Amino acid sequence: MTALSRSFAAACTAILCTATAQAQDRPDPQQAAAQIATVLSLVSGGALGTSERPARITPDGDAFRVQVPLPALTPSGASLTARLKPLGDGVWDISSATLPASGSFILRQANNPQPSQLSFSIGQQMINGRIDPSLAQPSPFNLALTDVKIKAVTGADQSEQSIAHQTLQGTLSGEANNRVTLRTQGTASDWHISARSADGHTSNSQIRSAASAVEVEGLDRAKAEKFRAAAKAFVDSVQTVGADAAKQKELTEPQRQLLGAIIDALQGMLGRLNVEETLEGVHFEGPPGTEGGVSRMRFAIAGESRDDRLNANIDLTMHDLTVANVPPELATYMPTLLQLRPELSGIRSSGLLRFLHHAADGVPPDALQAEALGLLSEPGARLGIEKLSMTAGSLRIDGSGRMLPPSNGNPGVEARIIARGVDATLAKVQANPKTAKFMPLVYLAKGMARTEGDALVWDVRLVDGAVSVNGVPMAPSGPPPGGPPPGGSPGARGVPKTPH
Repeated sequence: MTALSRSFAAACTAILCTATAQAQDRPDPQQAAAQIATVLSLVSGGALGTSERPARITPDGDAFRVQVPLPALTPSGASLTARLKPLGDGVWDISSATLPASGSFILRQANNPQPSQLSFSIGQQMINGRIDPSLAQPSPFNLALTDVKIKAVTGADQSEQSIAHQTLQGTLSGEANNRVTLRTQGTASDWHISARSADGHTSNSQIRSAASAVEVEGLDRAKAEKFRAAAKAFVDSVQTVGADAAKQKELTEPQRQLLGAIIDALQGMLGRLNVEETLEGVHFEGPPGTEGGVSRMRFAIAGESRDDRLNANIDLTMHDLTVANVPPELATYMPTLLQLRPELSGIRSSGLLRFLHHAADGVPPDALQAEALGLLSEPGARLGIEKLSMTAGSLRIDGSGRMLPPSNGNPGVEARIIARGVDATLAKVQANPKTAKFMPLVYLAKGMARTEGDALVWDVRLVDGAVSVNGVPMAPSGPPPGGPPPGGSPGARGVPKTPH
């Protein structure tokens, strides 16, 4: 979803986690305050629950009122409040949790020496949950917001977002060996985004609705804390360079050490990660000629690391793509469906982390390339595109491909492309004088294909610099394998001329 959504989710989780240190139904308020401060400090990296601004706990009938200072927010004095009630067996009910209705904070990024100032406002909010301190049973939490507004300013760059309704539901569960699993689902509706860059370019986007799902399985809390601390220290080290950051071409030795700590924390930190987001009714406007949209778009990332092997993939699907200013003769060929799924599987996790260490240490690019090719050439390793599909009118094209082990030091590629509805598309293209100019290329491709039922198939291989299609080597010049199209004559370098 948005950065604000993730901040809210983290805040909810922090409140839920404050109860994990409570071992009795009615702990002493002073002891509970000290324990909550420790948990908040660990969760937030020292920003919350500090000795200078400790969390306050006061009895409230059969419950406790908790007030957590948010020193990173302005105006000063901002806090998150909640009511915690013991339910028995160590389980706590968390109700009436409230974030500040408005505020601002500074966001620092490692890839930008200039910090961003983010401000927000919330019309209405509802946050609640239930927590089992031992996490032996699932601990759910819920969040619902209305009329959310976010503004970000980074130098002369500005962006604004508004969301009419936003929800987030999640469940936190404990596992063995100090690991946790988090599953969340979120929605947003009537989402508007506008931006203006330093050079004066503007863009506007509207999203009718959005839905997201996140699954984090087997997260090692100790390693996650080390990762967070090292990442924060690295960002801080970049920020201290200030205006000279853009001039810094090489990482300093302390920065390389921090990157090494980040990479070390990744080893065994997470079992599985799955992130999915679906957008409905997307429309965008940018510089003249860049207006367009999609009726539905899905984006997903999945990764799993087990037994020293990493598997990961990305899924992208778009329905009914539209782009302004497309000539009418080409608009009919705009894709109604696009699908792309690149995949990486069977990669040795320890080898990948070693490669990242070498990259952080400044190993020369040639050596890094050779190391990467070595990882991809190991038995069981695979890098490729599992699915590439496009539908436009009667034409459908499907494809897949993968990288081949290096030959004479050069990696190879093999791919399969399958097309259906080609003849109907050819007739349509040839009947229109404005699209007939593309016929030579179409005939060239068709001449290299082989027929399988109602489909045309191209099996393409690139090995040691040599290309073959359906087993036929491709010469640098000469007529295509299928010869010139009917009624045409060979043109320069064997390319058919457009038939009249």
